[in-house]
Amino acid sequence: MAIDLVDTTGIANLLSEHKLNQISHLPALARVRYYVDNPLAYADSNLVGHLTIQRGGRHVNTINL
Repeated sequence: MAIDLVDTTGIANLLSEHKLNQISHLPALARVRYYVDNPLAYADSNLVGHLTIQRGGRHVNTINL
């Protein structure tokens, strides 16, 4: 199952369904040139995605964010 990191509902559902007790978000640049040309895609994937995971974890009381 693939969920976009900016999908707040999908992330919240995933976290509440699996009852995780720890989350690690390790963003990486697979294609640097793409992100140089499209900096908003980088922001969505890494920055907004991280905040979505963090908020989702807090929502379902996941620890160690």
